[in-house]
Amino acid sequence: EKRAEAVAAAEQVLAIERDLSGATDRSQTGTVQFLWRQEMFSGHVTKALDWSRELLRLHQELDGEKHWQTATERWRVDWMDKLSKADAATQKAATELETWFLQQYRAKEYADAIEVLIELQTIERDVIGEEHPFFANTWLHLADCYRKMGDHEKARVPLETGLRIRRAALGDEHPDTGRTEDWMGSLLDALEERDAALQHFEQALKIFAAADPTGERDWDAWTLIRLGDCHGEMKAFEQAVAAYEKASVRFRKLENKAGLRWSESQ
Repeated sequence: EKRAEAVAAAEQVLAIERDLSGATDRSQTGTVQFLWRQEMFSGHVTKALDWSRELLRLHQELDGEKHWQTATERWRVDWMDKLSKADAATQKAATELETWFLQQYRAKEYADAIEVLIELQTIERDVIGEEHPFFANTWLHLADCYRKMGDHEKARVPLETGLRIRRAALGDEHPDTGRTEDWMGSLLDALEERDAALQHFEQALKIFAAADPTGERDWDAWTLIRLGDCHGEMKAFEQAVAAYEKASVRFRKLENKAGLRWSESQ
């Protein structure tokens, strides 16, 4: 009932946004994504598909066909389209498992969350296939749960698998690939495989530069912090200081006070 009320309210907001700014405006993307999420987690897959198509249309017109955000939304539509063609029982099981995973994860019940993800993977393999970037998300959630349980070694294979899929599906100019390179670097740093970790951090920085050429996001700044930490663990203090200083410059430019405090405290 609450979710239905939220959907109705969001639809009213979207109508107002369209009245004020026309059929295509960036302000609408957040509202449409909210509507997609609410319908998806209510088990209304066909409605979620419709909203995912609208989100794709917005990004196509606002950002162009080759933009990374358009690529993300194209894959979302593909996921929703394939799920909409599955039988009702499969749709219900998939959406319920997604919801149950989020509940367990937020409650920090990571072992239970892992069991849910493993069950979800059996459905996703049949519905969207193992090379789909949204299937990569499930692998990455598994890796995250293992890491939060302190089992870094067990997180390795899920993270490596998610990274491989994202590289192949999204390419090396998509921030999701960059974020996964960053996560791989962090994991290897925790496992004290720091030469390999540095390579992943550097690759993440290259991807973020390609995905965000004007430097409007803070992705690279946080990676620079982790790069500096890794250099510090290797006693390469000059390189560590250089990374922290670059992070401070980026945070200052973005007026990110929390990030600036963090980088200048290192």
